[in-house]
Amino acid sequence: MGGPYQLEAHASCVLDGSGNGSVSLSPQNNRVVWNVTTVSVQGSSSNPMPTATAFLGSTALGGTYAGSNDSDDVDVTVYPGQLLTVRWTGGTPGASATAYAYGTFTTTGGT
Repeated sequence: MGGPYQLEAHASCVLDGSGNGSVSLSPQNNRVVWNVTTVSVQGSSSNPMPTATAFLGSTALGGTYAGSNDSDDVDVTVYPGQLLTVRWTGGTPGASATAYAYGTFTTTGGT
C-alpha cells in the first residue's frame, strides 16, 4: 500500500434556474482510497447565499449555511465507485460553485 499522499480534489458547476446545483467527486482509479477530512465550498455570488451539504451516497456528512467561502470538517473514507456529492440550494441562478475535498489518499494493490 502506498501513501498516505495529500488529497486535493475539486469539481465545479453552474447553479440552475432555481439556484441549485451539485457536483460529485470520487477516486478516479480503482486502486485509490480517499480519507476526506474537510469539504470546502466556494461560489461566485453571495446574494442570496446558498446552503451546501456534502453526502456520501445518501448519507449527509455535513454542510454549511454559507455555501460559499466556507468549509466543514468531515471524517469519511471514499472507496472507488463511491461518490462524494456536494449539493447547493437557494443560490443565485447562473452563479458558479466549486467543492473541494481535502485529506489524504492511499493506493492499494500492485504497481
